[in-house]
Amino acid sequence: MALAKLSLVMTATLLSAAAWGQSPIIYVCENGASERRVEVRYPSGQPLPCEVHYSKSGTTELLWSAQNTPGYCRDKAQTFVAQQRQWGWQCQPLDLAPSDAAPAVEPEPLTE
Repeated sequence: MALAKLSLVMTATLLSAAAWGQSPIIYVCENGASERRVEVRYPSGQPLPCEVHYSKSGTTELLWSAQNTPGYCRDKAQTFVAQQRQWGWQCQPLDLAPSDAAPAVEPEPLTE
């Protein structure tokens, strides 16, 4: 029971950090049928610490990380994506912004 409560608290904390904190930056690069991803992750939901992950052929590796320099991971990822483009890859940022397509649903008032 205590483990379930701890899990619930941790999940809520992570979701709130993701919702209100620093959003990840993801680039999707394609060349023919091949796809690669360059992702800047913010584990704490804040600008630091940060990590740059590179995924290809079903594997992911950590390329860079930073504890003290804001913008370091973003800059490294952008430079790496530019290099991918020079090699012939078509890279686009993945938009992670919430969609405005679905309107908010107002709850029905309670009647007694």
